[in-house]
Amino acid sequence: MNNLNNQTNIEKDSEYSLSAVPSSKKAQGLWAAMVVLVGFTFFTPSMTAGGNLGIGMNMTNFFSAMIIGNAFLGVYCGTLGYIGQKTGLTLDLLGHHSFGTTGSFLPSALISFTQIGWFGVGVAMFAIPVSGLTGIPVWILIVITGIIMTLTAYYGIKALAVLGSIAVPLIAVLGIFSLNWGITKVGGFMNIFPEKPEVPLSLATGIAIVVGSFISGGTATPNFTRFSKTAKIAVIATVVAFFVGNSIMMIFGAVGGAVTGVADIFDILILQGLAIPAVITLGLNIWTTNNNALYTAGLGVSNITKIPMKPMVLLGGVVGTVTAVWLYYNFVGFLNLLSGMIPPVGAVIILHYFTHKSEYGNKNYKYKDFIKPFFESGKDKVFSIHMSLVDKPGILAKVLEIIATEDMNILTIIQNIAIDGIAKSTISLQTTENMLRKIEGMLERISEVDGVKDLRIIGSN
Repeated sequence: MNNLNNQTNIEKDSEYSLSAVPSSKKAQGLWAAMVVLVGFTFFTPSMTAGGNLGIGMNMTNFFSAMIIGNAFLGVYCGTLGYIGQKTGLTLDLLGHHSFGTTGSFLPSALISFTQIGWFGVGVAMFAIPVSGLTGIPVWILIVITGIIMTLTAYYGIKALAVLGSIAVPLIAVLGIFSLNWGITKVGGFMNIFPEKPEVPLSLATGIAIVVGSFISGGTATPNFTRFSKTAKIAVIATVVAFFVGNSIMMIFGAVGGAVTGVADIFDILILQGLAIPAVITLGLNIWTTNNNALYTAGLGVSNITKIPMKPMVLLGGVVGTVTAVWLYYNFVGFLNLLSGMIPPVGAVIILHYFTHKSEYGNKNYKYKDFIKPFFESGKDKVFSIHMSLVDKPGILAKVLEIIATEDMNILTIIQNIAIDGIAKSTISLQTTENMLRKIEGMLERISEVDGVKDLRIIGSN
């Protein structure tokens, strides 16, 4: 017997960090998908990038750069969003196909490292200016901000949708107010942009700034669109976020930058006498984006460690929060360099998907690696499934029905008396190596039964 060596606990993973999202769980409608992704693109650095363009470009070049750059982002991210919904896989699990299981660890490590870094920078980006405005010590603001942002990322895609539903309209209202202030101050929209900027930016430079503002983060789009009901919803939500949403942020920033000569949206709102709206705008901007960044980092670390995402989100949040100030002052340049290495990962995944479409099925990575070792030393194996079941009628019967449909040879069924509403059950069955794929699908179906709290897979000789 080698039960103790081969016992593996697979907790219910509501975020499907180690497996494809089942079709039954792809329930996210257009609004929920859109606010998650628009909340991602409603980010202060995008407004600052727009501010720099507003200072250095005339109106024609600004809109040309913005439209071309964000159209490219829309196509690139929309394609990744489509792939994410069709396969149900995270960016990291898509990497299993393009780079191999072990090879996927490198892009996962790169993405996780940069996203945790940007999470820390974002925390400091909020805490430092707010501390200067309010007099509250920076470390207190960092701790509070880090905890709040980590917790919302921990609760997953549903929490991101709820936060986005609140934050996106508020940011839009505050941005429109600031936009109106700028237009009124110069006597009309046509008077906003300088015809001949003092330090002009070329059109090519402007396009590069627009694309660079979010191509790194946009590569993680599959992590969010995999829950969408349809591919159409995934693509529409992504295009709205990266073409429309990012354009709106840049217009807000450009108007403020052109009128005040300052690129930073926080400073622009302060100059407008809007201190409280400045804090709200900055906080919501960073919060919605930091949540997505930490969520992405958790998925990447999960791919490497095979531990479900939520504990990894907590770990990443702690690291990002503790190092926030240091990252803000010392690491932004290096993070920009690393972020530039991420888009090629997305390009490889896109090319591989469309040239090897037949290889992309709903593969259950969650169980595959745990099952294979049981077949390495022989053909026939006793395969035991240990479960914790909610003490309600019919749950065990549903599990047995699933097993029966797979033509497995059941040897024993043991169910203990329920304690605190949970009954421990063990089912032993005999199987062979050529049934590995059927076992993967069977375990996935069992894990989705309402009332199955966890599975413990036990192999014996």
